[in-house]
Amino acid sequence: MDKPLLDRRALLKMGLAASGVLGVGATWWHHASMENRLVLRLAGWVARSEDVTTIGQAYLERQPEEAHRDTLTRLLARDLSLFPYGVSDDELRQRSRAKIASDFADANTLTVQGWILSRTELRLCALAALLP
Repeated sequence: MDKPLLDRRALLKMGLAASGVLGVGATWWHHASMENRLVLRLAGWVARSEDVTTIGQAYLERQPEEAHRDTLTRLLARDLSLFPYGVSDDELRQRSRAKIASDFADANTLTVQGWILSRTELRLCALAALLP
């Protein structure tokens, strides 16, 4: 009697592998969706003005490795301890203010366009400058 091309064990393994891939895909989609909302929330706080855009672009010219929306979001989320992104707007504002104050206390500042700004403020400006 010929052995079938796929036995039950092989089918079970394929089914488990497929469900794992689907689970990872669903988790990634949820994470990406949450991250996208965080980007919009963070950038929404920064007044959209020509000055903010100019400062954000000048910062990105000095820090080209950060010149991507995902990179800035990841850095801000890390610095503000926002994982898994489930914080309220009030908590987000509070953490941002605390991190900006910490940046100044730690001399984590740069002078851009004549302004002395914290790294966090500059990243927020840069994020706003990258969004349409």
